[in-house]
Amino acid sequence: MDIISTIISIVVGLFGIVGGIYQFRSWWKARKNIKPTQIYSAKQLNSEIAKQYVIPQERALEVWRLFDFHRDIKITDIYVQEVLQTPKGSPFGAKDRLPPVLEKEVFEQICKTSDTDNQIWIIVGRAGSGKSTMLWYWTLCLLEELRCSFANQFHTVPIYLSLRHLSTSTSKSLADEIKVHDLTKCFSKTIPSISDNLAELPFLRIRTLRKKESIFSGNSVLFSNSRKKDVYVPEWIFFCDGFDELASEVRVKLYHWIKGLPRSCRVVLATRPNTLDQIGRLPRSVEYEICDFNKEQIKLFVIQWFRDNKQLGYGFLEQISSNESLYRLAVIPLLLTCLSMDVEIRKDATFPQNFLETDLLRRAIEIVIDRWDAAKEARVANQSLIQLGLKVFSELAIDHSYDSKIQYEELVACVNEMGKELGIKKEVLDEFLRRTIDGGRLLVGTQDCGFSFGHSVFYDFFFADGMRHLVGKSAYMRNPK
Repeated sequence: MDIISTIISIVVGLFGIVGGIYQFRSWWKARKNIKPTQIYSAKQLNSEIAKQYVIPQERALEVWRLFDFHRDIKITDIYVQEVLQTPKGSPFGAKDRLPPVLEKEVFEQICKTSDTDNQIWIIVGRAGSGKSTMLWYWTLCLLEELRCSFANQFHTVPIYLSLRHLSTSTSKSLADEIKVHDLTKCFSKTIPSISDNLAELPFLRIRTLRKKESIFSGNSVLFSNSRKKDVYVPEWIFFCDGFDELASEVRVKLYHWIKGLPRSCRVVLATRPNTLDQIGRLPRSVEYEICDFNKEQIKLFVIQWFRDNKQLGYGFLEQISSNESLYRLAVIPLLLTCLSMDVEIRKDATFPQNFLETDLLRRAIEIVIDRWDAAKEARVANQSLIQLGLKVFSELAIDHSYDSKIQYEELVACVNEMGKELGIKKEVLDEFLRRTIDGGRLLVGTQDCGFSFGHSVFYDFFFADGMRHLVGKSAYMRNPK
């Protein structure tokens, strides 16, 4: 009996050894098969990416051109670290708010090698809270690390995507799912100096990583040990800005694309509140909400902005601390930027006590249309140009949603119509069109692909202003007296 048991044990052991050898042979054969793919090994890939992607993304992101200033404003010079917290009652977080965390702590979670199981970070904030700027800044930080790394050193590769370009990349392919071509076009439009071939590489690489991950999907100790090495070293981080700017059907398709990413890819998704409710929770995700600026953040921003005119900056800070309506605006980063622009161009930090957001936005828009250029050129602002801009943009906002495209021919027709209504000369109309098309100020886009509003805060202002004029016109038609 003992001899039979021994023989059985030996046979079972031999079967186990043979099975293990076969499993190892299959794994090794599959591993060899993915080595000669059209894309490089991990270290070679990152070295190549550092050469091809760092400079184009830095050029597109590091200088803030929302208002096309006569002086370049580098994000790294005026950037103020945000404070974030887990939204109360969010399905992604706890029932009650957790203590606030500093931005750098969240950034370290995202980009550093760790044992976290999270793969997706969702950044929520209201319009103007600084979501886009924060993603720009994080991308620039990782690009700087890549720039300073050695050729044989592994570093995470950041890819910044403005999702507003995804909904118009190709309508046919989005009928089924988001494909490599759609994402390639989105990246190319976000970073114009990137060619389609280079923009395609990150998304082709995902296919290779998926295949590699499937090889290590077994349950053996060998496979699980290999899997641990890959899961927690992010090769790619996709900074996806403007999820709320996508059409609802495109949001669902992007949601499924993100769910299917290999674990060596991480995603940071920026959006306004409540846009994810219709879709549901993403697996392996964590959500943070951007808090309003506190007094220390406001002070740091103003000091950095007015570093060349400290006296004006300190006067502005005194106004913020003593004017409650001004403070309520200053806690929102975009509005604090608009306030700083207004103070700089007027060289005066005084504001009325009941200063409203609409008053500020009107001032900022007038600055963008012509007042800044007028101050730079030491001339009087062109009121006809300003009046035309307010009329044209309000009319376009009534006829278009924020995420829709305005065709060039429609823009020209609107400018001519409003110009005729206001009695403005043709040379002023031509100058306005030139600035609108080339400046990238309040509208962004191209003549071929169409234009859209550059920021939802300004779109909301123009829409409200247009509706006010429309209601006033209707009231006048009913009662001309």
